This record gives sequence, structure tokens and C-alpha cells, in this order.
Amino acid sequence: MKIQNQSISSKDIIINDEDHNVLGPELFLDKCHVKNLSASESLVLIGVTITNSYFEQIVPLVNFHFEGAHFKNTKFSGVFSGCDFGDWDSPERSSISECDFSNAELDGVRFINCDMQNIKLPSWPFFAITPSPEAIAFVKENDWPVRLGSTLKIYTGAECSAVIGNAKRLAQKNKLTLSQMKELITKIPGTTV
Repeated sequence: MKIQNQSISSKDIIINDEDHNVLGPELFLDKCHVKNLSASESLVLIGVTITNSYFEQIVPLVNFHFEGAHFKNTKFSGVFSGCDFGDWDSPERSSISECDFSNAELDGVRFINCDMQNIKLPSWPFFAITPSPEAIAFVKENDWPVRLGSTLKIYTGAECSAVIGNAKRLAQKNKLTLSQMKELITKIPGTTV
């Protein structure tokens, strides 16, 4: 599937080619329902802008950087693990603003160069850490279950606006209850649940 050089409004866009799906360049989707059935290996974004739309991820999207994509006022659902939204160098290359992830499952997802006040996140057991020197110092100075400490060092040291974690997965991985996990996580400076 390849869609490029057009503006599409109020349509259903089904991304379902097992091998190769290319959105862009010069693709503008407005008020569309984008349904992605492809994995990260078969998805390429090279200049797509999605506004006022719904992005439904049917299969988990893992370790995907939404580079070459701009999202504004878009709702997301589905599972996103290790994904990056935005761009480190230039918001002209990739950006995200005023989007709603309240119905999505996020795990190790980074939001880069964006205003997190305008991003609606899922509720507990998901949590957001805003990386900062205070958060890094707090994680380094405290004792953590080994796997959790390693993950938190990555989250607090990330160069981004926020990292979203899945407390349920981390609790299971570290043999903790969700309430124990919440008690630990909420002590980190810049963390919201």
C-alpha cells in the first residue's frame, strides 16, 4: 500500500499490507479513521500529517519512531511499546500536539519536543515521568528491585518531554503488587499517575 501526494478527508484508511505500507510524502489526512493492522517492520511514514482523526492500532506497534509524521488533535487506541512521537532536532520533521492517548496502552513510549500539557495520557496503571536531573538523582540514590531500577534509569535519563510506562507490566516483572509499584513510582520527581 502506498498513499502519497494528496489530501483525504472523512475517510477510513486501512493499513494492512503485510510487507510494505508507505504514507507520504505530501499526504494530509483530516477527520479520518486510520486503522493500522501492520507491524512496525512494514510501516513507513515519509511526510504525513494527520489531524482531527482517530488512529487505531490493531496489532501492537513495537519500537517504532513516528519520524516523518505530524499529529494534531488525533485520538489513539491500541498498544504502543517503545515508540517515539516527535523529533529531537526539528518539529518540522515530526511533531505531536493536542492528542488523546486515554484509550491507548503505552509502555516505554517517549514524547519528544512537545508540550505534554496538551497530550491526554491513559490513567493508572500507566504513568508519566518527565526526565530531569532531580529524577535521575532520585533514582540513582535509592534502592530499587534490580530490573525496575534499570528501567527507571533509562526513563529518567531519556532526552524527551516525557516517558510513559506501564506499571502493571513492571510490577509483574519485578514481583510487586500494583499498590507497591504506585508507592515507588510516585516518589520520583516529575512523575504523574
